[in-house]
Amino acid sequence: MTVTIDDITPTIEIIFKKLAASFIKVQPKGRVLYVVADSTITPDYKVNTYSPSDSLSGLSAQLKGDLEDLFDGGVKKVILFTTKTDVDDVTTAIKAQKYDWIFSDISADQAKIAQIAVDQKKFAVCYGVAKDSGYVVNFVTPSATLASNGSTVSGVRLLPYAVGVIAGCPYTKSILYKDLVKYSDVELPSTLAEGTCFYKYDDDLECVKFANGYNSMTTVGADQTEDMKKITIQECMKRVDIDVKTAFKKSYQGKYENTRVHQQLFYDSMKFGYFRELAKLGVLDPSYNNDVDTDVEEQRAMWLASGKSEAADWDEKTVKDMTFGDMVIPLADVKFLDAMESLKMTVRMQ
Repeated sequence: MTVTIDDITPTIEIIFKKLAASFIKVQPKGRVLYVVADSTITPDYKVNTYSPSDSLSGLSAQLKGDLEDLFDGGVKKVILFTTKTDVDDVTTAIKAQKYDWIFSDISADQAKIAQIAVDQKKFAVCYGVAKDSGYVVNFVTPSATLASNGSTVSGVRLLPYAVGVIAGCPYTKSILYKDLVKYSDVELPSTLAEGTCFYKYDDDLECVKFANGYNSMTTVGADQTEDMKKITIQECMKRVDIDVKTAFKKSYQGKYENTRVHQQLFYDSMKFGYFRELAKLGVLDPSYNNDVDTDVEEQRAMWLASGKSEAADWDEKTVKDMTFGDMVIPLADVKFLDAMESLKMTVRMQ
């Protein structure tokens, strides 16, 4: 049967638009994997899942408070992973969980949790881990004072509330938007360093806020730019990556011949279905020409590596027409919108 444009375009566009809608409308977001220790459990680990509407009555007072902090920040699901042994012994089980953010209140395992996140290309909030990665937030606030009773919370015990805000922050905002009413005051790090995230007391607003929205990335280059140091940008990049892969697998993979025509239909669906919706919703900049097309140089390089030396002289159209095996090689050019965080104003007086 001959496949026409009408046969495939609507389905793909509908999927992309549906993904875009769920991307923004579900404000409580983030699946958080919380790793805790308990030497009394049998077997070596157990996994329990909680949503904001679930009863927490069976948990210890500390865990109940932790989950309430997570949900207060906007998290929609908490996977509580309780381990009897060292994290190294249950790494495979941890990696088998479906999550977006991971953290632990086990002081000795902060670096291990960070590495798990990097290995899986997922996000982590860790205490005092300078990982130099867009996937890891290095939280370094030494201590904070509880507004409720004046007691002090310090170290890894600060993480549940911080993770709630970070993992639950809407895609169209940054973590600086939220007043952290749980605390009345905070201690600043003794040394302020790049690639760290911490609280500060805002004298103008008279409340505690995040001082910045940075992850632990400090090294930039050709593929790592300055804006990728922002948690907001990294999360949006990851979300788009997952959504595009999901749409491709559901509606395209293995279903059509790998021709330039079919590839262009996929690209147009991304541009006019998905990217346009994200621009309308304020995730992508609507004034920018958010576009996607074949990565000409990458596809040319694949042909050259296969021994087709004449590919070096092909023009752009020829490279696009000469699809390579079963590979679809898109290059997206988009501009994510960051939240307004900084202000520099000059007032001229006459």
